[in-house]
Amino acid sequence: EFDPETYLPPASSAWISGSFSPDENYRKTITVFTCRRLPNPKQEGSNQTYALDRQLVREHIESTCDKWYQTTSPMVTNEREATLRLDFQNAILSQQRAESSLKEEKVTLDLKTCYELMFTEEEKQVLPFNYFIEDW
Repeated sequence: EFDPETYLPPASSAWISGSFSPDENYRKTITVFTCRRLPNPKQEGSNQTYALDRQLVREHIESTCDKWYQTTSPMVTNEREATLRLDFQNAILSQQRAESSLKEEKVTLDLKTCYELMFTEEEKQVLPFNYFIEDW
């Protein structure tokens, strides 16, 4: 029987548009990891022992995440990548103009500028600049 009080909406991805845009259901969803023990084919009957192969678990999680973020729900869509490239090109050109050097010398953008270019306002709420610096 349907109970509206306990109904859980379908899980939603905050990355559908290629940028972090959580909807009202985002904070109501969780990711669950289930680990099942399988019998060791080399052992018989009641002498079965179970061991967790951490390397296999790690490989499975990594491949599952890779598949999810590369094909199912990419964090950076082609459109977002093109926008980021253009934003960085414009920032570099702006810096070159400010330095009055239109020749193609290497221009270095500071981390704060890069942070401002790379992340949307929603993403910045999840990853403030001081945390970004810690990861750097």
